[in-house]
Amino acid sequence: MARRSIGDFNGADARLAWLSGAAPGPEVTYHQAVSAELQERFAESLAGYEAVLAGGPDAVRVVDAGFRRALVLEELGRHRDAIKQVKQLQRSGMWTERDALSLALARGVNELAQGRERRGLRRLDRALMSSEGSDDLKWMR
Repeated sequence: MARRSIGDFNGADARLAWLSGAAPGPEVTYHQAVSAELQERFAESLAGYEAVLAGGPDAVRVVDAGFRRALVLEELGRHRDAIKQVKQLQRSGMWTERDALSLALARGVNELAQGRERRGLRRLDRALMSSEGSDDLKWMR
């Protein structure tokens, strides 16, 4: 994670590959998926998040993997699948206001990237106003 945080994705991927061979499990798979997502290898990250989710509701990182899966589906243009994933998280009782804010920010950025400026800006304005004065998700805002 430290390598990833400084932008050394090659080093992070190599270390995660080694860890996957030495101690395979959902935590390593989750971090491999995050690394792939940050490098915009969305199909690979989607497969990783789905592997984590296949471990069941008590698996390590299941909520994070489900949330990030929704973001990746949105990036891939699979909007209906992304909505289904979010609804599943919301029904699980593990969905938080912080998750809703993160999703709103990500969707607003995605809408801007797709040329839907008015919709994206409205969504971003609402999300930013609702988080005003909070240190929560500072990195994302």
